[in-house]
Amino acid sequence: MIICQARVYVGALDRSWVIAAHEAATPRAALRWLRGQAGRAADQLDPRTDRAPWGLRQWRTAETLRRWRDDMATHEDAITELALGRPVSVNATEPTALITLTAVPQGTGEAP
Repeated sequence: MIICQARVYVGALDRSWVIAAHEAATPRAALRWLRGQAGRAADQLDPRTDRAPWGLRQWRTAETLRRWRDDMATHEDAITELALGRPVSVNATEPTALITLTAVPQGTGEAP
């Protein structure tokens, strides 16, 4: 089993919250869930519209998440790491917050 979380940390409050969690059976399923969360977070920060982004930094955060979501080579590396029992994470910085997506294997590794 692989425990997956999407967490947001708000520096001004010095607090963090788990905004979504999932238990994945395989490394590939864990990455699929993380990719979905990256897309959802990016769309919350910068919905794809014809208007200009809300703010340059916010746009960069959304683009960072979208680039990671679409980077299949990086995902294959992450799947290998999870299969070896190692945790993986991706972080994106927002002007007032830090968004972290993590996957942490429990017990022994599984084949990708």
